[in-house]
Amino acid sequence: MKILWITNVILPQISELSGEPKCPFAGWLVDLFSRLTEDGHQMFSLFPYERELHGAGKNVKYRSFHERNCEKQIENVILEEHPDMIHIWGTEYKHGRNAVHIAEKLNCIDHVVINIQGLISECANYYTTHLPARVVRRFTLRDFLKRDNIRINARRYVRRGKEEIKALRKVKQVIGRTDWDQACMYAINPAAKYYFCNATLRNVFYKRKWSLEHCERHSVFVSQSNYPIKGVHFLLEAVAILKKEYPDIKIYTTGRSAIGLSFKERLLQTSYGKYLTELIKKYSLEKNIRFLGTLDEEEMCEQYLNTHVFVSSSSIENESNALGEAMLLGVPSVASYVGGVTNEIEHKKEGLLYPYDEPKVLAYYIKKIFDDDALALRFSESARKRAAETYDAENNYQTLISIYRNVCALQ
Repeated sequence: MKILWITNVILPQISELSGEPKCPFAGWLVDLFSRLTEDGHQMFSLFPYERELHGAGKNVKYRSFHERNCEKQIENVILEEHPDMIHIWGTEYKHGRNAVHIAEKLNCIDHVVINIQGLISECANYYTTHLPARVVRRFTLRDFLKRDNIRINARRYVRRGKEEIKALRKVKQVIGRTDWDQACMYAINPAAKYYFCNATLRNVFYKRKWSLEHCERHSVFVSQSNYPIKGVHFLLEAVAILKKEYPDIKIYTTGRSAIGLSFKERLLQTSYGKYLTELIKKYSLEKNIRFLGTLDEEEMCEQYLNTHVFVSSSSIENESNALGEAMLLGVPSVASYVGGVTNEIEHKKEGLLYPYDEPKVLAYYIKKIFDDDALALRFSESARKRAAETYDAENNYQTLISIYRNVCALQ
């Protein structure tokens, strides 16, 4: 098959071919792309990038585009390549949505399948949840210069969500992996064929195993902290409760630091970053949190393995790949009961689930794992078993190929 992939980032394989730096995101696509090329499928990778890139390798072609004028470039690729399949990985961004409209214009909408990742139309409902009005309204200097404080970003999510719904109403088939995304698609476009296919995670997470003996006791890892939907403001409240009993508790997270900032760094903070700084100071957590910057695949894996408890604190989530990685390694996990997370983890069997806006419950569940090694080990083994089934790379690859064949047969 000749397959066009439209992704949100440059894939590592394309970075190697083009000599560009590797992007640490979208790691779940890497092994699928490699497997497809190894099996002889003709792959074309189309992605946004700041520089113009194009080239080819064995069974691979690639081209970048600029987000501002992506329509013509996407149209040119479809007209030149005549792909059997157009696989759009998510509708969160303009290029994914525009690709749908272009395919309709070119009478090849039957060739399109959208992979539901995070639905921006749903995330918009949670962007400012439980944030103080002053934090939502205010501008830091950085926000003023970029014109994108929390309120503006929330409004952008609403606008993007409306455009996303227009695109989803045009397609005839989608790929999802949770009850939540299937329910959302049923509400948006009940006529679309829904195909189920689990994600395949980054290769390193299939090879390692967490152990209680080698983790840092009373440590918590949350994989992202850079915007409100990830719910780190709730986690800070939970840790403030836990610190009374565990003064050595430590939060680890990726992203830019919110503590120990220089004058220039304070000026460059987002309003949400400033809010985290305020909470850290309010609860005297300066010595209890560490920001790790951007981590590659190996570094992420090491951080999971060093962690006593992984927390997914999002206010909305389709399926958390970070939670999946933690479970695959066997890290005891506590996750917010939102979106499609319940398709990943069973409460009190493979981990613990809590209402996303209840930091007291989050604190209590983290404490249960801190205090009970037998419980931690039971969750670890059960989670690894569940995740091995969910993220079975061979099974998920064969499912995807079957979907491609079904879509092609309907054209």
